Amino acid sequence: MQFDDGQFDSVLATFVMSVVPDPAAVLAEIARVTRPGGRVFLFNHFRADEEDNRALAMAERAIAPASRKVGFHSDFCRSQLNFAETDFMLMDEDSFGPLDMFTLLTLQKAATQTSLSPHP
Repeated sequence: MQFDDGQFDSVLATFVMSVVPDPAAVLAEIARVTRPGGRVFLFNHFRADEEDNRALAMAERAIAPASRKVGFHSDFCRSQLNFAETDFMLMDEDSFGPLDMFTLLTLQKAATQTSLSPHP
């Protein structure tokens, strides 16, 4: 993105992470443009946790090949987003929709930068 580092107090990304080829790179770019202490809201579908909902997790894996053909990854896992590498801390998590299949993650960027950033 062509924004300065730390340009925004808050960033909202809805249904982005499961459709981009490199979600970790998108999160890193979001971190770059978010000011220290700023908040990020990620609203997305994340694959169900096997321990919490085994049937839903199995269904998501089963439909993954078809969903990829339309550009969506039904089996997208939160672990693909490494918050620690971007100085984010998970502040809140809420589930929405049928079977609670959509999640709103509220992240806060550290007030001071601790990770190495490719941008000065």
